[in-house]
Amino acid sequence: MMKSKLSRVSIILFSILAVLSAAESTVNHYCPYFKNRAPSPQSNLENCKWFRDNACCLNHELRDIFSAITTPLKAASEECSKHTSYLMCYVCAPNQETFYEDERLTLCEEFCDRWYTSCQNAIWKGFIVKDLYNSSAEFCKARKFLVASKDDKLRGCYTLTLDENSASFLNMNKLVWIVVLTVAIWTGAS
Repeated sequence: MMKSKLSRVSIILFSILAVLSAAESTVNHYCPYFKNRAPSPQSNLENCKWFRDNACCLNHELRDIFSAITTPLKAASEECSKHTSYLMCYVCAPNQETFYEDERLTLCEEFCDRWYTSCQNAIWKGFIVKDLYNSSAEFCKARKFLVASKDDKLRGCYTLTLDENSASFLNMNKLVWIVVLTVAIWTGAS
């Protein structure tokens, strides 16, 4: 009896995973930052390595972007520098069309919060960041970014976990649904 329930659950999970994978693979992502070209594998990316399997940017473009930006934040912590570098990697994200529109980047509120928190003691134009900006939203908007709140379901936004060895942030929604469905099926089968 238990074996048949496990088999049934396994078959259902496999089917769900197959459907989700097929649905994700049929999404035609494009790169508005780079004139709407399609993302592609870029095995030689020196920065933003977690996008190597599928990237909007080319290595020489990314190198130009990183070298053109002089670090305006002085006395920045390592976390601040990391967040700033990860932010610059949005140009490589294969789902760029979901958060970059009309030459404007939309940041997720959580990312903006983490970036501001990690950089609040850095110095910007002679002033400490937290003395210039009262909130993370104010800080990000001063950089000309839009900020999508947690409740804003209509707007896509850029966020990233700070684990450059993992691209799991790209598939988090799929993982959440698999876990939710597994629990629902498991509790219904018992």
